[in-house]
Amino acid sequence: MSKSRVALVRCESYDEDTVYTAVSRGLDFLGGIGRFATPGEKIVLKPNVLIGAGPDRCITTHPSVFKAIGRMLKAAGAVVSYGDSPGFMGKCGPAMQRAGLKQPDEELGMRMADFDEGKPVTHRTALLNSRFVIANGVLEADGLVSLPKLKTHGLTRMTGAIKNQFGCIPGMLKAQFHVKMPDPYNFATMLVDLTAFIRPRLYVMDAV
Repeated sequence: MSKSRVALVRCESYDEDTVYTAVSRGLDFLGGIGRFATPGEKIVLKPNVLIGAGPDRCITTHPSVFKAIGRMLKAAGAVVSYGDSPGFMGKCGPAMQRAGLKQPDEELGMRMADFDEGKPVTHRTALLNSRFVIANGVLEADGLVSLPKLKTHGLTRMTGAIKNQFGCIPGMLKAQFHVKMPDPYNFATMLVDLTAFIRPRLYVMDAV
């Protein structure tokens, strides 16, 4: 596996213009948005919304980060959708509403992808876990852009780029992994397998 390029850009507020400038600068370091999406491609955005906590709590991907990368992908000609599966019972739509992501969606004309239902897949080169059920919205897209929120986590100690893909597993199916894999190392290895199968094209981490 080749090494990933990482751009770290200082951003001190969630002001929309400030965030857009920071995200744009980071993408310039990586070669521009055209490296990650081409006209007509179906790209799904995967923010971290949990059960839909409000932006003021700073535990979900902030709407300004979501909007910035959405604008850039739309400008590149991509057909953009978005979604996440809540950590507990519930549907994608209400969680997105509570997290403040519906207004940017309406402003940019993006559609919500299906993260409530999924299909079984097999990851043949997995390290530990070779079978997953992946949300239909992920499987139907040409590529995924992951929008994690940097924060602490009770089991893995921190949530970052790799942990964010756990929300690509629909609904309460996620709870089964917590039961089957209480050991942090095994759980983290499962997350690596999941991410290696999905292969996000780009991560834009909200670490404000």
